[in-house]
Amino acid sequence: MKYQKAEIFYHVNSNEKQKIIINPDNLKENIIFPELDKKTILIKNLRDSKGQLNFRDDSLEFFNYPSRIKNFDDKISLDQYDIELTTFINKNLNVSEIIIFDHTIRTEEQSSRPPARHAHIDYTEKSAQETVRRYVQSSYQQEWLQSHFAIVNIWRPIINIVESAPLGFILPKSVAKKDLIDIDLQYKDRLGEVTGTVFNECHQWVYLSEMRPDEIVLFNMYDSFKKPPMVHSAFDLENTKPGAVRKSIESRVLIKF
Repeated sequence: MKYQKAEIFYHVNSNEKQKIIINPDNLKENIIFPELDKKTILIKNLRDSKGQLNFRDDSLEFFNYPSRIKNFDDKISLDQYDIELTTFINKNLNVSEIIIFDHTIRTEEQSSRPPARHAHIDYTEKSAQETVRRYVQSSYQQEWLQSHFAIVNIWRPIINIVESAPLGFILPKSVAKKDLIDIDLQYKDRLGEVTGTVFNECHQWVYLSEMRPDEIVLFNMYDSFKKPPMVHSAFDLENTKPGAVRKSIESRVLIKF
């Protein structure tokens, strides 16, 4: 079955700039969202045609890329995973510099980082530039900001095949500028910014069913030369039976071309 019904939470337009609050009152479990609008959409399963998309043209590509790392919960393992990811990036993208600056493990178990169920892009131009200032050595920041740089995400299931809360994407060609709104991301100690997405019936959603731990997805989150970023969201398929708890790791990477 190529197309399935799924539930997606969209953002809504507002006269005032909206805010997502992370860890209010120092409670790790809490994330406060502005108003969201649940929509039932059709999403295309790419399991039989995943090779049709490529990162250069579509800002999204799926790969078979096994990892030797089995436990991603300690620094030594993550340092080894950085080596694997650096090898992967150098093989598949023509870049001059790589800075892997964040790993986030998400799970539907009791966790401070559950799957993100809202249609969004992780960066705006403002927050992408702030990311450069945060992670690039100060003497090289202007060089980065004046060059062609990007932020990409490499997402992988860990432990289990994904049977719940898979990750879906909207093909950029179906996203209009009016669909995107800047939203503040309020942490305890800093203010970030993401791009929320409002509903448009033209959106073309895709995903890869039952992703395995030996598969990854590479997608664009920001590009200073305007390669389209990927709107994405965890979602729930209609009539999905309870399965194994999803656990995934996403790695955010600054790259300079």
